[in-house]
Amino acid sequence: MKKIYTIGYSAFKIEKFIAILKQLKVTCVVDVRSIPYSQYFKTYDKEMLSKILSNKRIFYKSFSDEFGAKQTDRRYFASEGYLDFSKYVKSIKFETGYQHIITEINSGQSFCLMCAEADPIDCHRSIMIGRRFYSRGFEVIHVMNAGEIQTQQELEERLLDKYFKCRNQLSLFEDNYDKNKLIEESYELKNKEIGYRLIIENNKSKQKEQWEITALFVYLLDYIKDSPSLPSSRSWSSSQPLQLPQLLSQSS
Repeated sequence: MKKIYTIGYSAFKIEKFIAILKQLKVTCVVDVRSIPYSQYFKTYDKEMLSKILSNKRIFYKSFSDEFGAKQTDRRYFASEGYLDFSKYVKSIKFETGYQHIITEINSGQSFCLMCAEADPIDCHRSIMIGRRFYSRGFEVIHVMNAGEIQTQQELEERLLDKYFKCRNQLSLFEDNYDKNKLIEESYELKNKEIGYRLIIENNKSKQKEQWEITALFVYLLDYIKDSPSLPSSRSWSSSQPLQLPQLLSQSS
């Protein structure tokens, strides 16, 4: 069975991080961050980390395009506005990354997927990528924040504990109890919780549109004010102020 590890760098100083990789005999780190830089842990910035790993004879690859969580193609978004992992993992981009990993493993490489979150249950490396690899026959092993390991199957049990605490009672009273269905629903609920959303970008677009409308309105007022065909301000009755449509008709 093929094996792949995952790790969240925010749980480790770089020395411990390297030691764990060496202990697991990892030969290549695959960075799955959409933006391969850290605000608080500069040693994990793309260029710095690549250099450090190279000195330890470990390869570094950034798969931000293939495996990053901040995708923007709306074809892969749920109607609620978040990236639907189950849709994206079927994309050509994701499959390209997956096939690259397969090819390198067949040539003898040992991989570890790296992201920021210390706990894999809060990261797309397990909820999106790890799930996909696991469903295709991989043994997926997550390095936890104390250095211990957790399998994808064990992570699924944690998801069930989070979203379906009373599942054992359901199995006693429901003949059609389906654990696999509950696991699938757990993944979907977690996906909805952590999936990348385009709300901020949409707000920016609306703000830009509002600004353009305001700018056009100001331009029209300036044009009307400077038009020689308009009545002087003295002829305007303060009790009956002219509305914009009236001004436009008088300036035409």
